[in-house]
Amino acid sequence: MTNVTLDKVVKRYGQIDVVRGVDLTIEEGELVVLLGPSGCGKTTTLRMIAGFIEPSTGEIRMGVEVVNRKPPRLRNLGMVFQDYALFPNMTVAGNIAFGLEERRAPAAQRAARVEAMLAMIRMEHLAGRYPSELSGGQQQRVALARALAYEPAVLLMDEPLGALDQKLREEMQREFARIQRSVGITTIFVTHDQQEAMMLADRIVVMNGGVIEQAGTAEALYHRPASLFIADFIGRSNKFQGVVERLEGGEAQIRLGGGCLIRTAAPAGVAAKAKVTCVVRPENLHAGRADLDNAVEARVLRRSFLGDSVDIMLELDGQEEIILKAGRADLANLPENGRLMLGFARRDVACFPASERTS
Repeated sequence: MTNVTLDKVVKRYGQIDVVRGVDLTIEEGELVVLLGPSGCGKTTTLRMIAGFIEPSTGEIRMGVEVVNRKPPRLRNLGMVFQDYALFPNMTVAGNIAFGLEERRAPAAQRAARVEAMLAMIRMEHLAGRYPSELSGGQQQRVALARALAYEPAVLLMDEPLGALDQKLREEMQREFARIQRSVGITTIFVTHDQQEAMMLADRIVVMNGGVIEQAGTAEALYHRPASLFIADFIGRSNKFQGVVERLEGGEAQIRLGGGCLIRTAAPAGVAAKAKVTCVVRPENLHAGRADLDNAVEARVLRRSFLGDSVDIMLELDGQEEIILKAGRADLANLPENGRLMLGFARRDVACFPASERTS
């Protein structure tokens, strides 16, 4: 295992900086997920770490060694791709052994390592099958075992579960988490799926427009977003547009577009009369709770039954559509087009300048 450091890394194509001054350290044994929308620079960053692309400026280090110009085959990396890239003419055991054979490992060592990898992915009984005889999830497990067989220092994974259906994808997320924890390898995982990132990562690095917007645990990003983009991108959120009417004692009073007045912690860098966007998570809205710090009245539009919960879609004067997440028993007889009082606590409101971008 080793750590990976990116120091002011830039990738420029012509006049366009696709990655702009990224500083990041992935510690030994850490599982870091690079997360963000299409075009944010996450895959380009991964490909620079892999050695497929050379940075325009800045340094990439593995341990203390600068590897900017070191070819991929000399970086001691394991790679897993979305398309599996298995050799169709080789059996499961043959695919897993490939990297060991390339490194001229002795036959006895190869056999022992392949056996250990098959046990790790729980596919001992399928060692003699070919990729065409396997399911998508089985093929992905073989690809992972092949990447780990020669004990690389770092594992890189580029949207590895993107081709799987939702149920199989969730199963493979759990399986990968089990394997990564058991091996303890330094891992950098690229995805655009926020739920996948939150399930797997020790730390999530959210990229946007070629820069790191925020890095931290799933809990920190969800509950303490550093920007409106993070609040909107991580999890679901309700956005309320308003104007700061008063700032006093670390508290802000904000007049919403429909005329309601709400209270929250004073947003950093925002003055009185400034336009702001306030964010409240759907689960932090409470039906019929006018006794909380803030209360607004909304009109019920429709309900969506989701099994373990119900989404209530509502319309608040002067705002975009908002969501209330309720338990199945809550609001069971709520009529459509009815009025509903929503309460929410001051601490559950995150507030940002309205000029901040969300994409």
